[in-house]
Amino acid sequence: FPLFASIVGAFTHSFQGSIAVRRVLRGVIAGSLAFAVFFLIISALIAIMGIAAAFALAILAAIVMQAISLWLLRRYGTVT
Repeated sequence: FPLFASIVGAFTHSFQGSIAVRRVLRGVIAGSLAFAVFFLIISALIAIMGIAAAFALAILAAIVMQAISLWLLRRYGTVT
């Protein structure tokens, strides 16, 4: 996962500059919150609720977390 961000960041910097890299990396960090929530829910619920229910709730939680992250980025995430 960090390797992906560094490669994308390097190419973005090369083609579009430092402001674009800040935006890309801020998006990667915000997206990683949903990634973490997904696997946290899976690990907590898979033994209790089974595979299908755990994945359904994890997907729902990740979507909600991504929506919250996007809202916060749009509200407070000015990059200059």
